[in-house]
Amino acid sequence: MRTAQHPSPAYPVRMRPLLPVAAVLLASACRVITSVEVETRVEADGSGVRTLLAVSRWEDGRPDPSQLPQDFLPPAAAYAVQAQEAGRIEASAAFASLEHAPAPFAFGYGAHRTAFDADFRAVDWGLFTLVHYAEFVVDAADPETLRTALDEVVAVALDAGDAACAEIFGADFDATRLHERLRGDLRAACRDIALIVWQEVYAQNAGVEALLQRALPRLKRLGLELDPRWFVEWEEGYPRIRAAVAGWVERQLLAKREGARIVQPVGLESTLFDGPFAAAFQRALAARFGSPEAAREWWKNAEQRLKGSFGGGRDDVTFRLRVRMPGTLLRTDGWIEADGATFLEFPGSEAFPRGRGIRCASVVWRGETLSALAGAPYPDNSTAIGWTRLLGSGPEGEPNADLLALVKECIAARGRGPLEEAAEDPEHPRAADAARVLAWLRGEG
Repeated sequence: MRTAQHPSPAYPVRMRPLLPVAAVLLASACRVITSVEVETRVEADGSGVRTLLAVSRWEDGRPDPSQLPQDFLPPAAAYAVQAQEAGRIEASAAFASLEHAPAPFAFGYGAHRTAFDADFRAVDWGLFTLVHYAEFVVDAADPETLRTALDEVVAVALDAGDAACAEIFGADFDATRLHERLRGDLRAACRDIALIVWQEVYAQNAGVEALLQRALPRLKRLGLELDPRWFVEWEEGYPRIRAAVAGWVERQLLAKREGARIVQPVGLESTLFDGPFAAAFQRALAARFGSPEAAREWWKNAEQRLKGSFGGGRDDVTFRLRVRMPGTLLRTDGWIEADGATFLEFPGSEAFPRGRGIRCASVVWRGETLSALAGAPYPDNSTAIGWTRLLGSGPEGEPNADLLALVKECIAARGRGPLEEAAEDPEHPRAADAARVLAWLRGEG
């Protein structure tokens, strides 16, 4: 699973319109950070207890309580809420099966919600049980249907753009090369560029440099050449971008039908960038969906499919998953606390689009089986790993059923007789394996 770095803004501040300093400071002061902590105590049979603590705080340290994010959904009724107030909720529940337990929280709207997935597996190795557990925060975005969503957004945007151009350039706009291209090669190109934007901004949270490196050559093939330096040196570059785009549009407005009259508004560049085109575009969207509100609702739904809950480098939510395993912790891809629990912290952006979580394994030793096989090695993690390699392919796999059966016969008989008999019988299919197990139990392996 991909591990992203901590998120940074998808576009540098210099690329955005400059805001008054006071407005920037106000926005910074109003920022709310939400911490979502889930602690899971896992038992050897797959049951366990899960606790949720979600807290939102002002980033500037103000003590006033803030609200949890609007897209935060509290746990289902299976959880008992211990405390709930502005900006804070605490809940817990015990489950017979953690793997099938309801999610302790969700982010999203409507059908587009994050999931909280858990996997549990307990493997009997005779001397101990090896418990495997994993839990993940999975974003609401569905990578499998992404292309469909991108195609829909591009088709709607191009159709609205075509209608906006018809309003601005007159009824004969359909006779221009631009109209023809909006229904032809520009459609495929915009789909490609939309996918590039999704990959670099939403999924990878890359910087503007990576985006431009992939997108600008695609625009150049369409006849629109933009210098990447214009996007970095914004104050000097933005006027050049405007002029280049306006020039490209003007070249596409040549009439292809005799007698067609194309309206050339005074100040084409201003028409495209200073409001008239944007207003016409919004009117076209409203006409398509029936009202401005319906158009906004469509976009909200489409963006949720593309961006999920944590795409685009969302960094106002952090997760901390803490797991307490039964027995002795053997392996984890998280950190280990002094009391033996393991945890992992990550920003919400790392859960997009395929999920982020923690995997761990522990050994639950059986004292009665060790005493039955007198002289067995000291029960520590090294011993457990060696035993799994002796009886199978290692700690991630399963033991050989025949060899495990021999070991269990020895445990039941409280002696090594069944293994010794198998090792001494050249016709026994597990003679060599039994001999290796005996040597290991004697400390010779």
